[in-house]
Amino acid sequence: MKKMLIMLMLMYTFSSGQAQWSKTSFSEDKTSMGSCSPLNGEFWFAGGEGNTGTSKKVEIYDVYSSSWRFDQLSEPRSFSAGIGSWGTAVFAGGINLGNYRTSARVDIYHPGINGQAPFWTIDSLSVPRFSISAEIVEQTIFFAGGVDLQLGVSYDVVDIYSLANATWDIDTLSSPRAAMSSTVGHNADGETIVMFAGGVDQLTKAVSDHVDIYNVDKGKWSTTFLTQPRGFTAATTAGNKMLIAGGMRSNNTPSDRVDIYNMDTDEWTTSSLSFPRAFIENAATVCDSAYFAGGGSMDLNSGIWISSSNIVDIYDPEAGVWKVDQLSNDIVNHAVVSDGDHLLVAGGYSFQNGGEIFNVDIYKCLITGIQQIGQNEKWISVFPNPGNGTIYLTSIGDYPLGDIRVCVAGMQGERLFNTLLKSGEAELQLNLPAGAYLLRLTGTDRTQTEIIIIQ
Repeated sequence: MKKMLIMLMLMYTFSSGQAQWSKTSFSEDKTSMGSCSPLNGEFWFAGGEGNTGTSKKVEIYDVYSSSWRFDQLSEPRSFSAGIGSWGTAVFAGGINLGNYRTSARVDIYHPGINGQAPFWTIDSLSVPRFSISAEIVEQTIFFAGGVDLQLGVSYDVVDIYSLANATWDIDTLSSPRAAMSSTVGHNADGETIVMFAGGVDQLTKAVSDHVDIYNVDKGKWSTTFLTQPRGFTAATTAGNKMLIAGGMRSNNTPSDRVDIYNMDTDEWTTSSLSFPRAFIENAATVCDSAYFAGGGSMDLNSGIWISSSNIVDIYDPEAGVWKVDQLSNDIVNHAVVSDGDHLLVAGGYSFQNGGEIFNVDIYKCLITGIQQIGQNEKWISVFPNPGNGTIYLTSIGDYPLGDIRVCVAGMQGERLFNTLLKSGEAELQLNLPAGAYLLRLTGTDRTQTEIIIIQ
């Protein structure tokens, strides 16, 4: 039986670029959640608004087991900023639309180590606010901007939190604003940069063209400008490009503009979404491409929704081309989150259906097509195989390991794990159930594919 299974495995092919959709649902309809993916394959959705009001429920989906589990925040709120890393999930700020109370609360979930049970701690931002832009660089989280509706004030504050030390620092943006988009990348010198783009000043009602860029390695800020002032944009980093897409303009109409920053050349260009829209919420990068899912438009003066969409615009940074896909529902005020191999587009408000929805659309990278397993020259030894999920790589012959892109897929082609091992790194930890998997190792000028068995 095992021999037959292995023979069948050898028939599978292996190259990225395809994907498939599936669907699950929340326990309740909801919109305006905080969201993050603290682990590969695990997705958290915290708080939000629904028919029962403002929620403190946290719904957690595991794509590998197709199962949900539940937890809760310390207080009900929506529009919190969610960020996750290495099993830690953080939800900061927010607002309870039942009483319009803006929160400074920061809920931090710790996974527990060395047999310790998982636990929550509570901290606080420097000022209460929501519609905060959050990004993480290693163990440092940036909570930038935000708004307090009761005070009618937008903030320029950047609260900087160290997960390693549980300490806070503070900085400022070039202007006060909320509803910015943000993303992280590396410039031509290899330095890490965090970008905060566009936004809305609640006090003046003006949309912004400011793009604040923080160089993490130098500890310095710089400011550039979008080609159009706009708020409620969406941003992500794909390949060597940072993209800032859509948004509401100063004339209260949506934009289709995409500003694209090439990190290798330090140059800006523009492109366009398939049609104008804002409130895409988060953009995400999955299957090595940028995804802009859903969105619509609102009359910013009255706060009334005008439209929502089921369109997904997908940008391939290597080819520089766009394609279009569709969600199961038209949505705004939804959550978009990715771990690089899976994309979840969750909940939101459907203008067509006239209310919040339960749906969660799941997009999985598939590996199909180009190269048959066993028909490539081996340059890396993979051991132990079979093993318990800890894999070591060693060079075969004189060819150096160098930087290696590692991709693991299930036997149906769904991409499960994708990471970069830097030169000198030789250990890979795969937290996957027992079974057979496809492994692709890509160096500077060659690719090797293997079947690995986790016992």
